[in-house]
Amino acid sequence: MLQEIENWTADDFNSAGVQFLDEGNIEIALLCFNEALRIYPKFAGAAYNRGNVYRTQGDSAQAILDYTFAIECNSEFYEAFIHRGSVYQDVLKDTKRALADFKQAIKVNKNGFQGHANLAICYLSKQNYAAAIKSLSKAIKIDPMAIRARIQRGCAYFHSNQFELALADFNRVVDLNPTLGEVYLNRGDTYMELGQSELAMADFSLVIALGGSDTCFRVQAHIRRGNLLEQMGQIPAAFVEYDQANELEPDIHYLLHRRGWLLFRLRQIPAALESYNRSIEIESRCSVCYKDRGLIKTYLREHQEAAADQTRALELEPCDMEAYYYRALNYLALRDQQCDILPTLPEYRRGWGF
Repeated sequence: MLQEIENWTADDFNSAGVQFLDEGNIEIALLCFNEALRIYPKFAGAAYNRGNVYRTQGDSAQAILDYTFAIECNSEFYEAFIHRGSVYQDVLKDTKRALADFKQAIKVNKNGFQGHANLAICYLSKQNYAAAIKSLSKAIKIDPMAIRARIQRGCAYFHSNQFELALADFNRVVDLNPTLGEVYLNRGDTYMELGQSELAMADFSLVIALGGSDTCFRVQAHIRRGNLLEQMGQIPAAFVEYDQANELEPDIHYLLHRRGWLLFRLRQIPAALESYNRSIEIESRCSVCYKDRGLIKTYLREHQEAAADQTRALELEPCDMEAYYYRALNYLALRDQQCDILPTLPEYRRGWGF
């Protein structure tokens, strides 16, 4: 065996390295690619494969150097442009360089699916939905069965307020794979925008029923069901949904905020304050949290603390007229503690859209 290895060519070492890499034997793979490059220093394929090893090891800088060298050796190396662009986009968050690489990859191979798909991801990160839709449409034309591309295009249509087109993409994904919770969540959001609350509720329920190891989608489904139930005036039922979401993933700022407000409406004051306190710990720059907590303090006649919370809300959001109003009420109460201002605090708000 040793005698055979001594006679190996650069191609032999490169092929062996790919096999070791596929098997997860990273260190031996790296030795093989190094040897291939020692024998043939301009071996673009070996440099590219070594870049993949470095990327697997988390060494983005060295990976980029190898991908760049591979491109210098072969200016039409499609995969090297794709992988270098992915490192720029996913790891270094350098969208400008990633865009350049994916565009160059498309010039090399306009029929390559990954170039168009990755370019679309860059556009989505920049919220350039029109460009993302264009790129995703090209990717889907190349591979009509590409589920991820269809979900992304559906989301791009959704954010462009093209809800019927978004619905068509999500429906097609359901046809291709009816077990993906993510697509029902997105389709439910689309039904909401189209005013079809019952269909939305059904889709959110499907997300929960499907289960799966990723709890994120189930958490969001419970939250959305809670939002719908709030809109329908079913406050206890909404609270149950938020509670179930909180059991799956505690300490979500938005969720703690919603639960706090519902607990206040249900007059479970200590629990409401606890929820708002935790919400503020997680996100200390949410003006609405301070405003809502201030309302609870006003309800408890703790006017000094209530005014302080409304002041903090105004520091974060100077144009919040409600916070000015609520603070003024507390200032009046502080001026004359004999003045009962609580009758002027009716249930003003009917579900905040924050």
